Amino acid sequence: MTTEILVLAGTAATIGFIHTILGPDHYLPFVVLSKSSARTFWVTLACGVGHVLGSVVLGLVGIALGVALFRLEAIESVRGDVAAWLLMAFGFTYFVWGLRRALRSRTHEHRHNHPGGLAHSHPHGHTDEHSHPHETEGAGSRPGCSSWCSFSGRASR
Repeated sequence: MTTEILVLAGTAATIGFIHTILGPDHYLPFVVLSKSSARTFWVTLACGVGHVLGSVVLGLVGIALGVALFRLEAIESVRGDVAAWLLMAFGFTYFVWGLRRALRSRTHEHRHNHPGGLAHSHPHGHTDEHSHPHETEGAGSRPGCSSWCSFSGRASR
């Protein structure tokens, strides 16, 4: 047993003893009843033991709650650390997402060749659809062929 529990148990026993001695309403009825017959003495003794055991059980419940509260404190401190790390991870993830989105929204060019030797490039960003229809039909473009036909290999039909 730890020193704290011994001090707590000693204090509880001392307070219980003083409470009983200073409160005649705790012992006087039992003394009077025990004088009436032998059977009453045993009933009175059983009541007294029950009272003490009930107090002991309540004390043990209090100790158990104190131990549980101490364990809960340890869990709470770990929970706070976990929450802090999760908040930092969320912030870092949000930073990476925002950085990636900012870099993707910049315009850039892709150079590509059309059948017939026409090579050109179109500036675009990745925030909207990647299409670049040609204004006029020239070398490499076919009627009824979308702008993606050039990239998919279907333009050579």
